Amino acid sequence: MTILTIAGRELAGLFRSPTAWVVLAGAQLVTGFIFLLHLESYLQVQPKLIGSGGGPGVTAFLAPRLYGAAAMIHLFAIPLLTMQLIAGERRQGTLPLLLGAPVSTLEIILGKFLGLLGILLAMVALTALMPLSLTLFTDLDGGALALAITGHFLFVTGAGALGLWLSTLTREPTIAATATLGILLALLLLGEWGGTLGSPWSGLLGWPAPATHLDPFLTGLFDSAAAVFFILFAGLFVTLAVRRLDNDRLQG
Repeated sequence: MTILTIAGRELAGLFRSPTAWVVLAGAQLVTGFIFLLHLESYLQVQPKLIGSGGGPGVTAFLAPRLYGAAAMIHLFAIPLLTMQLIAGERRQGTLPLLLGAPVSTLEIILGKFLGLLGILLAMVALTALMPLSLTLFTDLDGGALALAITGHFLFVTGAGALGLWLSTLTREPTIAATATLGILLALLLLGEWGGTLGSPWSGLLGWPAPATHLDPFLTGLFDSAAAVFFILFAGLFVTLAVRRLDNDRLQG
């Protein structure tokens, strides 16, 4: 059993679950509604922008609004996708069988994480189809849109890694989902609070908040420090998940 085998098994299990389909459909429905609202707002102000000879283009207007909203919607959706990853195995009694397989704990966690990334990538792709549909009618700033999509993917990857780790800590999926959502919201509020305090608190309190590092991507800027943050954020919680399962294996 290899990492890809575990990833394929996990991805197939997620797509067989009605929860995953409901989460994807619900997130897409709400995101699509918000996209249409912002598109209507742009069409209303477009004549004024043309008359003034300035103002943001359609990509600069829509991308930060769409992807800022999508990040918040997916912040609520991701805990429902990650809660079963390990907690579900533990609750169903299949975790000892998985830990008894001739694979390392790292391979198990990476396989689970890659399977999760498959469905998160589908979520990102579905969101990207909305602005991309406008290419039939207008010219988009491909670079700015690509950066927004990249930032979105990095954001959901980090949130997914956090959810995976918390799923290793309990046998109750609902507890894992609640803890994931609680921590993500706490980090979001911490960043918002820091922003109201000004320097240096905005930097100190905003640094651990994933949403803070998403902002440069939404404005069409590639921030290497923000990209490194998301990589380290995901890597930290994947490592913690490996350590937690290692303890389970030793105790078993």
